[in-house]
Amino acid sequence: MVCWLCAVFFSAAAAASEPYSEAASREYVLLNQAASLKDWSALQTWTCGPTCEAAGNVTDVRILSNSAENTFGFAGRYQGDCVVAFRGTKNPENVLVDLDFGQIELELAENQQCAGGCKVHAGFSRAWRSLRYQTETALRDLGCAGAGQAVRLTGHSLGGAMAALAAWDLSASGYNVSQVYTYGEPRLGNSAWVSAFQDLMANKSFYRVVHYKDPVPHFPSELFNYRHAAPEVYYSTQVSGPYTVCNSGEESRCSDQWNLFETMFHACLHCSYLGMNPCDPGAMQPKCSRRLGSDLSDIHV
Repeated sequence: MVCWLCAVFFSAAAAASEPYSEAASREYVLLNQAASLKDWSALQTWTCGPTCEAAGNVTDVRILSNSAENTFGFAGRYQGDCVVAFRGTKNPENVLVDLDFGQIELELAENQQCAGGCKVHAGFSRAWRSLRYQTETALRDLGCAGAGQAVRLTGHSLGGAMAALAAWDLSASGYNVSQVYTYGEPRLGNSAWVSAFQDLMANKSFYRVVHYKDPVPHFPSELFNYRHAAPEVYYSTQVSGPYTVCNSGEESRCSDQWNLFETMFHACLHCSYLGMNPCDPGAMQPKCSRRLGSDLSDIHV
């Protein structure tokens, strides 16, 4: 691929404090399913049927919504911690966010550093900012302000990019961000951003999960000065396992082994993670509902 030196350049900052947990990852996929609910009352009362039941109880749910950007997420108490889940692309406004891939300078707080100039995706930054105030308000209301209470973040697709940006800003604001699991996350920023983000997450648990030939993680292209953060957890089949953990963001053992052309006809994989569908809370099977072989040319959205 374009950045053949990335495996060397980024490997030093990819360590996490806890190993990847497939059990936790399944729970996060279910939380991402729930974030796609249209019935907010069912989300607030955590009565969304099999998805909510399988995920386990989330209490004190706070809705995060911005009508102008049509962004959405929720925060709540989960397994003794606070959790925030950000919804992926669902509507034309979100598509416009995705397409706004010009890079902007990342605004740094006084306690943040970025050598070389951090630049991030303009649309993803705008999407996160549309929910930032609500997110911080919800976390304070839930008793998760300060270093004493762990905050866990997750998101699928656009929501994955928002979760990563949330980890950056919430950490600077004094929140104890302990875990970030994203699914089908697109590239978010330049190499300086990746280095700074990996330094931030070095003593936390960040895992960027990618399913086989999901095309979305290949956007925006590396040709536009975008790179992925590590570590990446790469699944080569539709169901859970086997998976490979790559300690650089652009590694040929993981999703970077495929070019954009090889992935562009497999969009259904974007909604097929760990045998589930993070895009649809009513779906009991992944979008690609049969086990993957070496050739998926007959599978379409």
